[in-house]
Amino acid sequence: MKKIFELTTTEKVLEKLKLRLGVKRGMDLAEVFNVKANTLSSWKIRNSIPYERILILCKEYQIDLNELFYDNYHTVKIKEDLKEIPLLYLANHWEYYFNPTFQWNNLPQVYFPQHVDFDIIIQLPKANIIKLESKLSFYFCKKVEVSDLVLNQPYIMIIKDKGFVHSELMHLDTTTNHLLLKLTATSKLNVAAKDIIEIFHCKGLYHPIQ
Repeated sequence: MKKIFELTTTEKVLEKLKLRLGVKRGMDLAEVFNVKANTLSSWKIRNSIPYERILILCKEYQIDLNELFYDNYHTVKIKEDLKEIPLLYLANHWEYYFNPTFQWNNLPQVYFPQHVDFDIIIQLPKANIIKLESKLSFYFCKKVEVSDLVLNQPYIMIIKDKGFVHSELMHLDTTTNHLLLKLTATSKLNVAAKDIIEIFHCKGLYHPIQ
């Protein structure tokens, strides 16, 4: 996709230079340029950037020209180097399940390196049997098909009439197209493949301190 940078104004360029050079007043910046203070004001009024002077200054102080001249340089650079991963909060489960037109781009997006092996983050309650409580955790998942399933791997499945189900695949009967899922150490679920709406392979888990 073509990158679109937004050119900044002379006034913003001079303000950015003040920050990079650690000067507070326009008079101090004028001294760096070796010009009078009213010369800076003239540049701002005419929106005229003294490129040659700024190039010399940036080279001397190792200032990134792109960052200086473009307002959205960091935003575009981030989108180029990283990828957006949708974050499905617990509060969005209902709409995600019942609205067939719901799109991932409707969800909040977070940035991750391009090489990560997941394409969505799903928030789910994680039960603690010992403490008899449930805490919210974030599962880093990759959307897969039934043909991609691997035994003894953790999955989040969206199942008809059951919603979001986190489990481990115990058995897959290719004859009857039924799956046996391990919900807990003592609880299992038998489900028909036709009743599975979506499958997400859990690649990792983040359990925030609460």
